[in-house]
Formats: sequence, structure tokens, C-alpha cells
Amino acid sequence: MTTFYVSQSQIPPADADSAVHDIVAKSISRNRVSQITGALMFTGEHFVQVLEGKAAEVDTVMASILADPRHDHIVVMAREKISERLFSDWDLAYSGPSRFVIRNLARLRRASSVADRRQETRWLRDLLLEFVRHNGSE
Repeated sequence: MTTFYVSQSQIPPADADSAVHDIVAKSISRNRVSQITGALMFTGEHFVQVLEGKAAEVDTVMASILADPRHDHIVVMAREKISERLFSDWDLAYSGPSRFVIRNLARLRRASSVADRRQETRWLRDLLLEFVRHNGSE
């Protein structure tokens, strides 16, 4: 199962570096135990994340994210069964703020049709894969 979501950060900018570092560290540990893989980007204003694993485990992580006050306006862009993981070498690949991602994320959030949203979701997923390929595995 893969779930791909976008959320609005509620972390004050002055606390962002340490808060996101804490999120990443705890997520890597939890994901390793739960056999979840995936990738996370943080733009300073939004989180973009792909989670892969057994449906029950992914749902447990999503429930935690939905209850986390550091996230707001969470939009699940895609939730689907997969035959193989795209981020199999990563408990959690992480990319920090990127102006390129910030500009393009605004376009995704404005996508009105299901087809536009699917296209934008594929684009962001490809971007996360490209990040992983250029940064090696954990």
C-alpha cells in the first residue's frame, strides 16, 4: 500500500529546523520497526510525504499524522495498492526546504480535476524518486 499526502505545516518558522529533525529521527525509528518505507519533503510551509508498507501499518502512521498538531489541512493525494516499493532502501528519505518544490506545490494544491491531481501527484512522486537517486540510500 502507498499513501501520498500533502499537509500545511503548523510549526513556527523559528522552530522548524529542530522540529523537523525530531520528526525525521522518530519517523525513521518507527518506520524501521513497522517496515514502512517512503520519502518526506518539507518546504517550510508544507510537508509532502509518500508512505509505503502494509495497509494496516500505513494507516496507523496516517492516523498519527492526522492527530499531530504540527500538520493541518492534510490532503491525501493518492492511496493505492502497489506491487513494489519505490523507496525500498529508505526508512524515510528526507529533503529539506526547496524553492523549486514550493513553487510547484502551489500548482498541485490548485489542481481542480482528478486528472490534474493525478498528474501532479505523479510529478511529485517522480521528484521524490529523483531526490533518492541523487542522494544514495541511508
